[in-house]
Amino acid sequence: MSEELFQRLEILDWGEFLHPDTRRKCKAPLRWCKLQTEFLDTLGDLSCADMGAYIRLVMLAATTDNKTVYKPEWIRRRAGVSRQAIDKLSARGLVRVVTKTVNSEKAQQNQTASQEIARTNLEVDQHAARPDRNRSELNGKEGMASAGIRPNGRQPDINELLAACIDAGVSGGDWTGQRTVIETKYGFMPSEKQHHLLERQLNDRAGK
Repeated sequence: MSEELFQRLEILDWGEFLHPDTRRKCKAPLRWCKLQTEFLDTLGDLSCADMGAYIRLVMLAATTDNKTVYKPEWIRRRAGVSRQAIDKLSARGLVRVVTKTVNSEKAQQNQTASQEIARTNLEVDQHAARPDRNRSELNGKEGMASAGIRPNGRQPDINELLAACIDAGVSGGDWTGQRTVIETKYGFMPSEKQHHLLERQLNDRAGK
């Protein structure tokens, strides 16, 4: 099995940006996160441009559970932050790029999932600006079936959904990742009940 390098951009001390209730109950993409006033003192040496870049990366991390795929051009388009700005923040010890080795199939799944999450986030933003849009427009799928039901073909059981999430490396708390994997492979959005079942079984496997 061939292997590829997979890079991820992380905000250091990410937990400091989340309220305790947010950590326990909320799933990515988050609609908001904390911004501490003590940054005026601890990060007072940053320029306005660097501070702005940092805040933008924090907001981006909130949409990916701090698992932003490190694709500099995509980050520049999505958050308006250049590679040079990321390098400066990394040297300052505020962000880091983590490199992992994964098999090529999983790397492709991770990239596809991240791209789908980013696309969904953008469409959610556009939908918020246009409340008249209907659900099929938001999802980009006309005639999409109800949550939990596959519109065409055999309905997969929970074990098949679980296997797909395990293969993609999705965690129990990552409902966005679960939804992306299932939509990509089976063409439907999982129901809340299916999410809860997947979360429990994935967490059990992880020993939580």
